[in-house]
Amino acid sequence: MWQGKHDFGDYFFAYRGPAGDNERHSHATLQVSWGFGNALRIETPAGLLVHSDPVFIRPGTPHRLLPAGCILLILIEPQSAVAQHIMAELGSESYAARRDIFDPAPFLHADLSTAMSTLATLASARVPQIDERLEQALSFLRTAPLKAGVSVAARQVGLSESRLRALARASLGVPLSKWLLWAAVGRAAGALRQGASLAEAAISGGFSDQSHYSRTLKRLTGVLPSTAKILLQ
Repeated sequence: MWQGKHDFGDYFFAYRGPAGDNERHSHATLQVSWGFGNALRIETPAGLLVHSDPVFIRPGTPHRLLPAGCILLILIEPQSAVAQHIMAELGSESYAARRDIFDPAPFLHADLSTAMSTLATLASARVPQIDERLEQALSFLRTAPLKAGVSVAARQVGLSESRLRALARASLGVPLSKWLLWAAVGRAAGALRQGASLAEAAISGGFSDQSHYSRTLKRLTGVLPSTAKILLQ
C-alpha cells in the first residue's frame, strides 16, 4: 500500500514509504526513485532494471515500479530548474541508475520539503531557466481549463500556438497536451488533500467526469483515484 509520508511543492511531489501496486505508465514529470540502499525493481520496455542507486526516469518514458519496502519517490515537473539540471546530466538516457547527480542522503530522515529546497538551490546555480515565454505560458496554463487556453497563452507571450507546442516539447520532453493533463491531475490532487470526494476532485481538475479523471490518472501514474485519495489524506 502507498501509505507513507508525502509533500507537495510548486513543482514536485515527494513520497517516502512503501511502494504499492501500480500499472505501467508514463509521467509528464521526471521521476527519481531510490530504495534507501536496497535494490529497486523497475519494469521498462527494455527489460527489468534492478539497482540500489537512485534511478532517474525521463518524462514520457513508460515504466512500472514493482512493489517494495521503504522507497523515496520524487516526481519533478520538467520546467523546473531541478528537472532541467538532472535531464542535462542524463544526456540522451531515458533511464539511468546513478549516484553522482545528487546526494539522496538528506531524504533519509529530513523533512521532504527541506530536502527538496536543498536540491533546488544546487540546481538553480547550475542550469539556465527555460525560455521565458514558455515559462510564462505554463504559468497561465496551470490553472486554465483543459480544453481551452493554449491559443490564448500563445498570443499572450507572442508566439504562434504551433511554436509554443514545439518549444514545450523540446524543453519538457513531453507534448504540451500531456503536461496539461498533469497540471489537471495536480489540481485534482490538491482537492483530494482538502477532503474532496473523487467526483469533486475530478471537477476541480477540469475533467469532463470522474471516469475521465480515473483514466488519465491511471495512464500518468499507474494508480486509480481511490489509491491517490488514501495516499493524500
